[in-house]
Amino acid sequence: MVLTTTILVVEDERLLREMIAEGLRRRGYEVLLAGDGHEAARICSERHKHIHLMLCDVMMPGLRPRELIRIVLEIFPSMIVLLMTGYPEENLYPNGNSEGFHFIQKPFTPSELARRLEAILGNMRHDKARFPYSRVASNRVMGSINTGSVRRRN
Repeated sequence: MVLTTTILVVEDERLLREMIAEGLRRRGYEVLLAGDGHEAARICSERHKHIHLMLCDVMMPGLRPRELIRIVLEIFPSMIVLLMTGYPEENLYPNGNSEGFHFIQKPFTPSELARRLEAILGNMRHDKARFPYSRVASNRVMGSINTGSVRRRN
């Protein structure tokens, strides 16, 4: 069985979101698209297959990335988070604690993104906890996106 890495791209600028998706698909990734945090949380809550990585813009309207990350990590605890930002990482986390998230500086080329993803994912492909072939429905977490409450589906 061949494992396809699934990436959720969360970006409010439609053109940029589509360009990123096209580049990722050309490299063999399965790509899911969300225009904002609420849509990303909904996609995660309805998905029955694992999402390996979320590529998320740091500045978006609506649901802020920190809240989105909390929600999606409750649904997919092993999901890797790669944040896109035009700001230097040290401006986002002045105390040096990036909370274990990865960063890529905007603007970036498709090749730069591919190299960054390979650096992040390359060492983790053999980790079955991060790359399961499928998720068991009883282990999925469902949440009410609007209220922020999260409950496990039995």
